[in-house]
Amino acid sequence: MKMSNSAQALVTPSPEASARAAPKLALAPVAEAPPASPAIAVKPQRAPVMRRVILSAIVLAALAGAAKYGHDWYVLGRFQISTDDAYVKSDMSQLGAKVAGYVKEIPAAENTPVKAGDVILTLDDGDYKLAVDAADARIETQKAVIAGFASQTQAQTAEIAAAEAKLASAKANESNTVTNLDRAEALSKTKVVSQQTVDDWTMKRDAATASVTEAQAGIMAAEAQINVIAANKIEAEKLLAELQTTLAKAARDLSFTEIRAPFDGIVANRAVEPGQFVQEGTRLMALLPSDGVYVEANFKETQIADLHAGQKALIKVDAISGATYEGEVISLSPASGAEFSLLPPENATGNFTKITQRVPVKISVPPDLAETLRPGLSVTVTLDTRDTGTLKK
Repeated sequence: MKMSNSAQALVTPSPEASARAAPKLALAPVAEAPPASPAIAVKPQRAPVMRRVILSAIVLAALAGAAKYGHDWYVLGRFQISTDDAYVKSDMSQLGAKVAGYVKEIPAAENTPVKAGDVILTLDDGDYKLAVDAADARIETQKAVIAGFASQTQAQTAEIAAAEAKLASAKANESNTVTNLDRAEALSKTKVVSQQTVDDWTMKRDAATASVTEAQAGIMAAEAQINVIAANKIEAEKLLAELQTTLAKAARDLSFTEIRAPFDGIVANRAVEPGQFVQEGTRLMALLPSDGVYVEANFKETQIADLHAGQKALIKVDAISGATYEGEVISLSPASGAEFSLLPPENATGNFTKITQRVPVKISVPPDLAETLRPGLSVTVTLDTRDTGTLKK
């Protein structure tokens, strides 16, 4: 009678029965695995070894780079200071009007080179020419007045001579009357002439004496008039000098109607057009010198301890990528840039926040670079604080 699967599952021999029955089972010998064929041998893993080699090479390269950087810093880098707060500068001139007037002509076009003394702008000069003519006419009139004083002096000299002659005549008449009076008085004592005759000669003597005094006063008046004429002449000459100054001022104003280039340069930033009326001091245009370009580098106050004129500088211009040029320190500013600002900081009031200040350093540029630079361009400057002039480019 066959049992079902469920009954077979329920009739399970115990462990002891299994152990007793085990010796009766014959175990087959385990066969050894055949040797692997050479054609199908497994290759060893090489990836970890290559990874170690690559990492070792990277570490060695990094160490070499760090060593080279450390060597460069110790030998050179620690003596160099650098800043990118540097710009090309030029001592440009802002030309303005000295006199008022209408712009007549602008011979110099914008962005064109001019030579020193070239006329670059003219104003209407009609009024200034009239002022010159008027001043010249007044000078001629005054010269005529001064010439008239010479004639007056000559005439007055003649008056003095006439007064002196009158004085001589008066003195002669006085002498004669005195003699006649003495004779009459002597004869009157002997009753030869009457007392009336003596009185008449006395009166004539007094009149002659008065005439002498009058003649002397005439001479003094004539001589005083000479002094008056001389003083008036001096006054007229001083007035002539004033008129000549007025003429010079008018001529100077006339010359200012022509604006001339004060030096060789390039006209730029023109602010007026023909026909425009300008007042005194109106800005007309800018003139940039042809050879006055330099670099102004603003170094931090912590970098300027060892800076002085004559040190070498390495200049890199942003507009000329990849090119480096060698310059030289010309001078250091006597104060930080903040001191020259329109509103200098006042740190003694309110809250205080310390800000590292910068000091402008003026640096020359080589002539070949100056020809291509334009004021306002950005540059990077590196200075060697040693005096050897060695720079790492």
